[in-house]
Order: sequence, then C-alpha cells, then structure tokens
Amino acid sequence: GFIKQQNLFFFLHTKSLAMSSSSLGLSTLKYWALPILGIASNLFVFLYQGFKVASARKKYNIKAPAISGHIEFEKLFRIHQNTFECLMIFIPSVVAFSAFVDPKWGGYLGFIHSLFRLIYSSGYTNSADDMRKRWGMVGTLFTGLIPLLWITIVAFNALFQ
Repeated sequence: GFIKQQNLFFFLHTKSLAMSSSSLGLSTLKYWALPILGIASNLFVFLYQGFKVASARKKYNIKAPAISGHIEFEKLFRIHQNTFECLMIFIPSVVAFSAFVDPKWGGYLGFIHSLFRLIYSSGYTNSADDMRKRWGMVGTLFTGLIPLLWITIVAFNALFQ
C-alpha cells in the first residue's frame, strides 16, 4: 500500500534527478528546457485561438458570456474549448513523461502536439477540408496518448518490481 507508493515516488524522483544532474541549477534548466518549450508552444497555440475567439466575438457582435450566435464564431469557440480539454490531459502527461522517461522526447511530443492542434484548427474552420481536421484530431490524440500510456506503464512496472 502506502509504503510501495512512497517507494515508487522515491524511485521515480531519484531516477529523474540522476538523469538530469546531481546538482540543481543550470543543468536542471537544460534538462527541462525542451519539455518547457514544447508545453509553451501548446500554450501559445491556445492563446492564439483565444485571440481568434475574441476577434470573432467583436466581428459578429456576440457579447460574453454567450457562446452561440454565428456559425464561424461557434467553430472558433469549439476549437478553443477542444484545445483546452486536450491540454488538461496533455500537460501533466508530458511533464511526467519528461521527468520519468525522456525529456527530449517529451519536448518533441509537445511541439508535434501543437502542430497537430494547428492542423486541426485549420481543418475545423474550413468546412471543405475535413481530411485536415481528421488528421489533426488523430495526431492530437496520438501525441497526447503516448506520454499518458508510457508513464502508466513505467509506474506499473516500478510498482510491481
């Protein structure tokens, strides 16, 4: 029970520190730089989408807190909301993946995830481009599930060793 959980967290934490460096400082920043930039790229995509929603509110005269009124506004609002929903799973997963598996690949997954969110956004706003929407959705799902599934496997492996 509790002792095994404590051992798991200690094991994962010490493995993380051993991978980064024995000292906390610039080497730790270098260790986390790529995952932080990957996550930041997703947050910038989210902010960009938020600005698009705000612009559409003004353009179509939709007063907050309304979330309907014009189809183009509703598309932009849904894109922004969908991205928010993805980030709630993606960010903690990629942080854990970076800490316990590989920070370089955690960062790469962050960049790839943000590109797929942009592809999805483009396909969603352009009704004629359903294929781009699908590829963006599949890519987002894939890059979001990789870190989540991987850290789950790592945790179970550590727990039952």
